[in-house]
Amino acid sequence: MILILLLFLLALSSTANGLIVVTADNYTAIKSSGKHVFMMFYYEGCFECADVHSAFSLLPQIVEEQSLDVIVALVDIMVYYTPAFEFNIDFFPNLLLLTPTSTQYYCPITKNVNNMVNFLINYVPVINDSNAEAANKGIEIVAEEEVSQDLKEGYDTCLLYTSDAADDMQCVDLGGR
Repeated sequence: MILILLLFLLALSSTANGLIVVTADNYTAIKSSGKHVFMMFYYEGCFECADVHSAFSLLPQIVEEQSLDVIVALVDIMVYYTPAFEFNIDFFPNLLLLTPTSTQYYCPITKNVNNMVNFLINYVPVINDSNAEAANKGIEIVAEEEVSQDLKEGYDTCLLYTSDAADDMQCVDLGGR
């Protein structure tokens, strides 16, 4: 059992702020961890994704403070698309909570971290102090700041739409219209 836990912890890739980056190497371990998993599906260059990521990146610290038993994970669909395909995610950003029994709850897209926390509080159990201490032993956070950098660089990208439906979208270059 200890060996399985150790392998699970080694398989997780974490960002500097505690977000888990889902990869082909750790996806199965994350799903079979026995924990709730709150995933943000995004892609580089998406303005809305970058806005939601700003709030989402605050979650690991708040989840720890609230003693919520949940893994907070990022899924870059341009790097690893399997989870998006598996859960029929077809628009981005998208927020999904997966329970240990594989029940799926979709969180309304929000740029407000308090709304995300309230959503999690409704579905995720609180762990007691002794469980929290045991769960955090031996976890090493490995910095992968490229994720945040990639999202920041996404602000420099703008899409060109020619339809009238795009007129109301703030992030759209209407080509001089």
